[in-house]
Amino acid sequence: MGLPYPSLESFEQSLLDTDDMVSLTDLVDGMGLTEEWGLRHLRVEGENDAAWAEQKNEKIRASVPATEDSYLLELITTTGFLLHAFGVEVTVTQD
Repeated sequence: MGLPYPSLESFEQSLLDTDDMVSLTDLVDGMGLTEEWGLRHLRVEGENDAAWAEQKNEKIRASVPATEDSYLLELITTTGFLLHAFGVEVTVTQD
């Protein structure tokens, strides 16, 4: 029995939905993903879930002592368009 792991599509979608651009860039670059792949396999219409990110940040703040660096653990809570975010990451890694 192995450990369960998400499919590439669901993992990539979660990075996109949570605006985790560093991990998204690493995955796109490491896997050699193209914009066409993203359009075929991901839900890129609409916006990321900023409300979810804010809820996650509240839990982080409640569980970690406040320091001058603790803000680095928090997620970005601005709303952005998913297609633009994926397209930017693909373009950056293909250059």
